[in-house]
Amino acid sequence: MTRNLEESERRYADLIENAPDPIIAIDKGGIMKLVNPAAESVSGYSAGEVLGKHFASLGIIAPSSAQLARKTFEEAISGRPVAPIEIEIIRKNDEHRTLEVNQKALSSEGVITGIQLILRDITERKKAEEVLQNQLRLESKLEEKERNFVSVASHQLLTPLTLISGYVSMMLSEEAITKEEKKSYLGESLSGVRRMTRLVKDLLSTSRIENKSIGIVKDKFDINEIVRVTTKNFELQAKEKRLKLTYQVKGQIEVLADRDLTIEILSNLLANAVKYTEKGGIVVSSNVKNDQVAVEISDTGVGIDQKDLSHIFEKFYFS
Repeated sequence: MTRNLEESERRYADLIENAPDPIIAIDKGGIMKLVNPAAESVSGYSAGEVLGKHFASLGIIAPSSAQLARKTFEEAISGRPVAPIEIEIIRKNDEHRTLEVNQKALSSEGVITGIQLILRDITERKKAEEVLQNQLRLESKLEEKERNFVSVASHQLLTPLTLISGYVSMMLSEEAITKEEKKSYLGESLSGVRRMTRLVKDLLSTSRIENKSIGIVKDKFDINEIVRVTTKNFELQAKEKRLKLTYQVKGQIEVLADRDLTIEILSNLLANAVKYTEKGGIVVSSNVKNDQVAVEISDTGVGIDQKDLSHIFEKFYFS
């Protein structure tokens, strides 16, 4: 019978030694009693460096997990069932890893003598979960911004439509209106049409970008001519706000780019400059820097708030 017991203990020791999962045994006092090769590998410490020492004094358990580790150890030693926990460890090379820990009480003749820990390295799984959670958060934020965008877009379309409808109704009414009033109504209606046109163009551009249906057709053209023509297109809007709109370009500067997209980008920037500048002026200039052409638009408007700068290329963002 003694021989069978010894054989059973030997087989158990071999099983622990060759187990693929890290296994650790700790006595009631918290002293490390057994560390298999897999546990040595995951921590980077050899058995000789940890055996006979208190598990909390080794510096392997990260400070953020120390309290949880002590608490669950005390619960396991008291005989209470302990659910698996996740702790962070610091390997000998200072690398941080996340482990799932399953604890089981060890007993002799009905008396608990220590606990056995079976560990599983779940670092990569936690990283994947974190990436997924971040992605879900981003998608949730994007969905919220899209809902806000639809609400804002609907409002911006409805407002000019309501105004246009009102002005047209007044002009069609039997009440006499003066020539000046008629001119004013038509001017306000034209302004509303422009607002709706800009919004629809923005929506179409966003849709093309989303569907990756924007084709870039490169061609050689004079960028200064584009600057002159595009700037002139905004002279009337700038004049209506009593803004001074000028361009500072000299001669010809030939570039290789997509003409239509260049006009669209420049138009968008000028539209924003006119929209958000209440007094003063807007200057458009071009110059060559390191074999590249820089087209700059400066204005005396309110500018972009510092807190919004990081969001300027973020879709559906409204400050």
